[in-house]
Amino acid sequence: FSKMRGYVARMALVMHFAGWAAGEDVADEIDVPSIESAVAIIEFFKHEARRVYAMLDEGEDDREQRRLVEWMTDKGGEVSVRDLTTSGPRLYRSDHPAAKAALDALAEAGVGEWSPYSSGPGRPSLKFRLLDGSSGSGIKTPASDISDNGIDSASSGDEFVEV
Repeated sequence: FSKMRGYVARMALVMHFAGWAAGEDVADEIDVPSIESAVAIIEFFKHEARRVYAMLDEGEDDREQRRLVEWMTDKGGEVSVRDLTTSGPRLYRSDHPAAKAALDALAEAGVGEWSPYSSGPGRPSLKFRLLDGSSGSGIKTPASDISDNGIDSASSGDEFVEV
């Protein structure tokens, strides 16, 4: 992150000349909108670096949970054990106990919850619903191992990064 301080200045120069190339009336000096755009781009790069490093540091169990949550998010954030065993990731196909255990583990982690639903007459079934299904996977990974000596040095490093 320490190198990103220099990247802000370089990116501001790029943004300034991009405006000039687009035919905007630009001054001889780099203006505030170019600097603000550069800072926003570098903040995005920082976020992505944290996300990637957190993914590289995750264990096998965390990786499987993240993949399951990503699959569930693609399916609308709500699935039954049957959905998981019939059309879910290969690890859970035709393995009802493993599918139920995986969803229970997500419930314990606070990623989602079981909710009853009725598909017709008879006893209602249960579906697992993601609590944060609209914003990525919903699993948060500690980013405490990521050094943050750059632009945002006031950060404690104990924030959580969505992966």
